[in-house]
Amino acid sequence: MDSQEFYARMDFEAFGEILGRQNIVNATIQAEERFDGMQHSTTNREFTINYSDDSLTGRIDDRATATAYLIFATTKDSRKSPDKHFKMGGPYHFEFDRIYDPETDEGNAWNARGWRISKMKLRLVWTENEEIDKFRVFTKGKAETLR
Repeated sequence: MDSQEFYARMDFEAFGEILGRQNIVNATIQAEERFDGMQHSTTNREFTINYSDDSLTGRIDDRATATAYLIFATTKDSRKSPDKHFKMGGPYHFEFDRIYDPETDEGNAWNARGWRISKMKLRLVWTENEEIDKFRVFTKGKAETLR
């Protein structure tokens, strides 16, 4: 895995940690394809941007953090049994890095390539209507076979 691929880290606490953008994409696709209907809602978002400019070295350090609260609801088959659903919720914590191209940006914040999520963590606080093990999606860094 190269440094760009290893850059991202997702931790859904009860489900385990997944490293690398493509691993996160693959696990998410596998987790979500079994549900007929899903709703993700994040509320109470709060962002903090930390900026430091070291004029002696010319190094700019841009980082940001964010918190939000997730409410997730899903059904396995909304046409046959919309009343059978699963809900869960809890706080998210995000860390972001500002991305620069060292060959062209020269550390100039105005030329930055944008912000990237470097870490995302969800702490599961509550569930409703189904046992969490029936909906377990991630195990020890990989998507498990879904039931």
